[in-house]
Amino acid sequence: CAFSPRAVQLLVRPPRTKLKRSGRSSARATNETMRRSPRHHLGAPLLALMLAAATTTAFVPFGGRVSYHCHGAGAFGRARGLEGGAETPASRRSLASMAHGRRRRDSAPATSRMSKEEANEEPPCEVTSLKLNELKAQEVQMRAALEEISKEKAALLKARPLSIGVIGFGKFGQFLARRFLSQGHQVSCLSRSDRRPEATEMGVEHFGGLGASDEEVSSKAAEFNGGPAAFLTQDRLDVVIVAVSILSFEETVVGLPIELLGQRESGCLLVDVLSVKLHPRAVLQQVAPPNCDVLCTHPMFGPESGRGSWGELPFVFEKVTDTNPERTERFLSVFETEGCTMVEMDAKKHDENAANSQFATHLVGRLLEQLQLSATPIDTMGFRTMLALKDTVAGDSFDLFYGLYKYNPNSVDTLLLLRKALVDLEWRLKEMDAVDTGTQGWKMRYPIENMANRTRTGM
Repeated sequence: CAFSPRAVQLLVRPPRTKLKRSGRSSARATNETMRRSPRHHLGAPLLALMLAAATTTAFVPFGGRVSYHCHGAGAFGRARGLEGGAETPASRRSLASMAHGRRRRDSAPATSRMSKEEANEEPPCEVTSLKLNELKAQEVQMRAALEEISKEKAALLKARPLSIGVIGFGKFGQFLARRFLSQGHQVSCLSRSDRRPEATEMGVEHFGGLGASDEEVSSKAAEFNGGPAAFLTQDRLDVVIVAVSILSFEETVVGLPIELLGQRESGCLLVDVLSVKLHPRAVLQQVAPPNCDVLCTHPMFGPESGRGSWGELPFVFEKVTDTNPERTERFLSVFETEGCTMVEMDAKKHDENAANSQFATHLVGRLLEQLQLSATPIDTMGFRTMLALKDTVAGDSFDLFYGLYKYNPNSVDTLLLLRKALVDLEWRLKEMDAVDTGTQGWKMRYPIENMANRTRTGM
């Protein structure tokens, strides 16, 4: 026999029936009767169980609650607050507990369904793996496409190589010429000193007489191969690079018959490679013929740092005038092909950055050179780096350092800031020494006046 939850509750807790008695409430009377006779405590639940089993007609679920209907048991039905649909607080708590249990049972299948749906979905790691594979495939395709573009570009440049003339065939001029030749371009040079042996070895046509007077050029026409005029009036000359020092740049350019380049139908591209940019830009704009373009560049490397690959080495440039973009791009492609990092920057911004980097580097290197530092058996990595900087700067001429100072207006500020930084550091040390009450350190062995004398005498 199945019993409703209501009947089970009646077994656990006796009903509080409303028996009408004179002047006393039914609940109170019932409680007193139960205290007097334990039989009533067990008899009432058993009687309710028997009546529920014998006369129950239906279990009626409504709103998550379960009730029962019994014939002739109006007293019991009313005793638990079910009369007329009314509920007592106790019955509400009991029914709420049953409803909570039913909701938990009802939610179980939904949870199972969600687990199945989640099981059908792809795990996050698999999704990430698929996405990564797609990106790798795209990367391979892009690399293949880039390789095809590079081959097509190289074939286009090789089909029509540039004719490049280099003015100044010193260390840097020869350094550039070798790389131009390796890409199949035609190179000629104009030098002040006799560079015919180097030019002949490299396969470069040599012109002499740079900076010489007209009379000297005429008297040495064979030796100079016609001199500057013959150099500027070659049958084909696409680009002219001025690769002289900063100090001699203006004098060299102004002394050349640059107007001869204007006689060419397509003009020419004038290029500088100095470490400063405002100065050469002003000079070239002043002397360049109307049909000639001006390109200011600064290869941020030299014969030592660029001895091997030029990959990722900075190449700064500014297109001052560009009436023939195809020619300009063909020349810039020389450095792009070598893997340089191409940085387009105006001259003013370049000089501001160079004062904080290149001039500061040379300045510190020259200071280290003045200290006459040398390697020791206990050198640290930092000290070795300092020595490497000193040696690198010492390899450049002092004229370069002076040119960076003279023709870059920002270099003066860098020099003043360094001087101020030295004074500030000195005063900071003196302030700490003034309040230091510990040992005297080196002053115990070398009195201050003796140290001053050693400094003045250079000991």
